[in-house]
Amino acid sequence: MNKKKRSFLLIGFVLLAVLLAAAVASAKSPAATADIPKINYVEGLILTQEAMEVDPARAQSGLGATLIKAKVTSGPDAGQEVVIINRTMDRSFYNIMAKPGDKVILALMTDPSGKTTYHIADYERGSGLIWLAGLFIVLLLLFGRGVGLRAVFVIGTSLVILYYGFVGQVLAGGVNVLLLTFIVAILISAITLFSVSGREPKTWAAFIGTMGGVAAAGLLAATAVKLMHLTGLSSEEAMILKATVLKHVDFQGILFAGVVLGALGAVMDVAISIAAAQQEVCRNCPNLSRKELFSSGMSVGRDVMATDANTLILAYAGSSLPLVLLIASQPDLSMLRIFNLDLLVTEFVRALVGSVGLVLSIPLTAAAGAFLLSVRSRDKG
Repeated sequence: MNKKKRSFLLIGFVLLAVLLAAAVASAKSPAATADIPKINYVEGLILTQEAMEVDPARAQSGLGATLIKAKVTSGPDAGQEVVIINRTMDRSFYNIMAKPGDKVILALMTDPSGKTTYHIADYERGSGLIWLAGLFIVLLLLFGRGVGLRAVFVIGTSLVILYYGFVGQVLAGGVNVLLLTFIVAILISAITLFSVSGREPKTWAAFIGTMGGVAAAGLLAATAVKLMHLTGLSSEEAMILKATVLKHVDFQGILFAGVVLGALGAVMDVAISIAAAQQEVCRNCPNLSRKELFSSGMSVGRDVMATDANTLILAYAGSSLPLVLLIASQPDLSMLRIFNLDLLVTEFVRALVGSVGLVLSIPLTAAAGAFLLSVRSRDKG
């Protein structure tokens, strides 16, 4: 059996293990038993729109209403036309100002007497998302060909692992989130690196460097969360979840997982860049010593370190722009207060811990690559 077949078998066994874990994780979740009324969602198309008269007192308060006729385009009632009263408030960003021809998501609710009512839940955005994902996949296949196909495979597999292997286990409860995070990171790293680069010395070196960087980031993240008393509840979504359906979940652990998994992609990128360059240098100059191979890896690492660290920082800064704008709009707010806010410190920790893991992966990858490549050169000689 050649190396390529063994690699695919290894990946197959890993995927099988992930799918088995997914089946266990999705069996029964305490969160799923919450006493929340069942709402069915279907797609709809706005046909007509007509302004309604409202009570003067309500109008003065900024409340309005629109009579809308919509056509249900999915579900068991597809083709049926329904009349909806779409109520609006003076805060326009909460309103759904649907116009004829707009595609929307309709919420279908049934009261105890069996009467059903529809209301507009949101705009339909799924088709646009599918187009964007399709464009991304087409470009990957067009420019990457075989590598692009493997990239699609690893992205899909990573999402499956995250959803079923991580989210499913957390929802099920009774799991050590820190340990689960590292297991998920190992699975994603192994499948990504070995699927794309094969069982080469560069891949093993990149895997070792990635695991070392992630372990360092994880240790630092756990320490920072404890010493800085970060709650993991700095976002509105986390607070709602903690107060309602996920009371049993440790949100400090979720914060830790977010920091580690958020840095994983950048760390893998740096590690494989260094290891691939080392292997190419070794192929062209097979007589280089281990020290020279290490130096070549460090040289490449220094070049990619600044750009990749900046990528990580900018990614977190971009996602936190509303927070930055909110703070900047409060000139009288004390800097002492600002730099001790749970919400702001959490974002700093995400960016800095991930960057530290990225930087530490450079010498680890360079050392692992130099060792593995020198051993292979010696064996060939």
